[in-house]
Amino acid sequence: MAQSVDEFFDECSEVGYGKKEIEFFEKAISFTESQFSGERRLSGENFLDNNLRIAKILVKSKLPVEVIVAGLLYGLDEKLPPVEIQNNFGKEISDLVYGQHQLRVLKEKNKNVEAEVVRKILLTSLYDPRVIFVKLASKLASLLTISALNEIQQKKIANEVFEVTAPLANRFGLEYVKRNLEDEAFKILNPRKFKEISDFLKASKEEREIFIKEFIKEIERELKEKVSVLKIK
Repeated sequence: MAQSVDEFFDECSEVGYGKKEIEFFEKAISFTESQFSGERRLSGENFLDNNLRIAKILVKSKLPVEVIVAGLLYGLDEKLPPVEIQNNFGKEISDLVYGQHQLRVLKEKNKNVEAEVVRKILLTSLYDPRVIFVKLASKLASLLTISALNEIQQKKIANEVFEVTAPLANRFGLEYVKRNLEDEAFKILNPRKFKEISDFLKASKEEREIFIKEFIKEIERELKEKVSVLKIK
């Protein structure tokens, strides 16, 4: 867990969140840890590690502080009354945390509806789209530990990513989330092709890096020659 916390704060520093924001994140982490003490998810990891992963995804997307805190508090809508979150973190964050319940209700009511209709329902029914931002990050975080589920469940979730989740991320301009959702879902649905493409891109990257290094060396040689000529003149 300590490593996950350190990695989260490293990412926060890299993106540029200040001391005040970091202290707010620390408060949310301590609060979540106290509420989920000893509890573990289906994958075997503790809830705080999952929430840190969600928040890190939100940080990489450079989202506002209140959205990241809502990610750190993810799941507490099922454990605590809204007033407790509100008293500790304010009404705005409380609404984002408890908006996840609204999302679950909408999804359950429309589970047999076509993907395009589901996307429209989600976009028009929520008073605050930032609730969806947190849910998208949660979906990506879950994909990273999806091996705990059987193959049928994994493929069902991966198909849902392509039909609903990734298009929503694209709709809101969350490029990092969209790209990684699609990569993880494709890895599940077609692992062989995913490996082929990954190996090709890795090889191509290595070739590009070699070319760039050689190109830089050539430029440096030419510059040295020109400097030598200038010194002689």
